[in-house]
Amino acid sequence: MKKLFTIFSLVLLALVLSACTGKTKGKFDYKDGVYFAIQERTENQTYRYWVTVTIKDKKITNVTWDAYHVDGAAVNCRGDSKMVCSEKGNYGMNANNGEWYLQAKRVTDWIVANQKIGNEIEIKDNGKTDAIASVSITVKELFDLIDEALENEPVEKGDYKDGYYYVETELADKTVKYAVLKEGTTDEYLVFEETFKTSTMGTFLVVNGTIVLADINARHDAYIYETNTDGSFKKHTVVVDEEQNKRESYNIIKGTGKLENGKVTLTGAKKFVTKDSAGKWYGMSDTGKVEWNIQVQNIEKLLLENQGLTIKDGKIEGLNTTDANTGATLSASSMNGILNVWNQFYNKAAK
Repeated sequence: MKKLFTIFSLVLLALVLSACTGKTKGKFDYKDGVYFAIQERTENQTYRYWVTVTIKDKKITNVTWDAYHVDGAAVNCRGDSKMVCSEKGNYGMNANNGEWYLQAKRVTDWIVANQKIGNEIEIKDNGKTDAIASVSITVKELFDLIDEALENEPVEKGDYKDGYYYVETELADKTVKYAVLKEGTTDEYLVFEETFKTSTMGTFLVVNGTIVLADINARHDAYIYETNTDGSFKKHTVVVDEEQNKRESYNIIKGTGKLENGKVTLTGAKKFVTKDSAGKWYGMSDTGKVEWNIQVQNIEKLLLENQGLTIKDGKIEGLNTTDANTGATLSASSMNGILNVWNQFYNKAAK
């Protein structure tokens, strides 16, 4: 009897100590560490979501869920992450269950408290769930990203300070001449100038000291250009003098327009606020070059691979400048803006 009592006491003591020290193992068979995943780039993308999942003793101890707008400060979040944007009241959601950041926090807290992910929670066809109280936002991308993150290795320890960073060069004015078909005609054009703000911007994310996101962009306020049947961009050139020594050229916008009170009003023309958003419509391919957004993605890839950019004589070392597919033929002003953004980030994030 005394022996049984002793065994029972030892078992009870072990359970108590385990509970007090928090050493009980969880059900997730993953190495300790921070796991990360982010949505792939897509055309016409607005917010790009990411997650981090922290595993300790086979348990989920923390989940972060956030996003950034690909157009940076050119839109309402002004470069802030979606969580911060929502906290400031700039996101603009007015739901019965509260702003986005409140609902997102309820979801991530629920995951930690219940230790449930993936197929352990029922998600409806509309991407929402009834399993979590006071949550009406779409959660499918969160649980998909968690599954993706846990398929990866934990993020290696790096040399930077963790956090979300948004940086931008000073705004400057740029004036561009456009033309649009006159309303009711097929060959008459209204020519007008537009002045807009330009800058280079960068969005960075550091997890466990490692740069896991680098997105460089630039404001442009470009329009969609009308294309010819061969896919090239349609330009219009006006001869100014008889000797043809001087020409005036402008980009023809897809759509029509009418002149009212000295101002051209456009119909059917789509406006892009950044070069990344404009993509193939930005127009560099018309001159036989790789589009701006693709060239910048090559720089971002180099940055992530090397965990930084090495600058020598104002140029990025290791960046191919001759290969049409992977190189960079950006203008000096574009490169200066990119280097400015990198230096701003580095000065903030370097330890």
